[in-house]
Amino acid sequence: MKRTLYWVTQDLRIADNAALQLASQSNELICVYTIDKKWFQINKFQSRPLGEKRWQFLQASLNDFNQRLLALGQKLYIVYGDTLSNLNKVCEQFQITDLVTTKVPGTDENRLLSKLHTLNPQLTINRVDQFTLFTENALPFDVNNLPLLSI
Repeated sequence: MKRTLYWVTQDLRIADNAALQLASQSNELICVYTIDKKWFQINKFQSRPLGEKRWQFLQASLNDFNQRLLALGQKLYIVYGDTLSNLNKVCEQFQITDLVTTKVPGTDENRLLSKLHTLNPQLTINRVDQFTLFTENALPFDVNNLPLLSI
């Protein structure tokens, strides 16, 4: 049986969400958004990654996204704390076989997914391109051979 964890990140929409569409092709689906405690701590640049106004907007957006999921018979689980620990707990508790999330270029996010896969080697991780004009597969050449732009 295929049990999928959809790790919601920046893609809080329903209609054109390719990652959610892929995740929904599972026998069981769990949608999770993690709120990391680090977002509220002062970092090395003497600022918080998540300010008060952005936090209020995020809460409203998560509520709206959850309402739309509820209309489809699904629910958004919001977990607080360390992202890696929380995702690992969900994978273990629900015997997750597949994880679907949006592909992002961030080093921290990719490192986190690598660590999660190390903790759960049976886990199939699917990263869906949603924030680019063209996917790598749609290019007529290898991304390493990207032509130089001359201005």
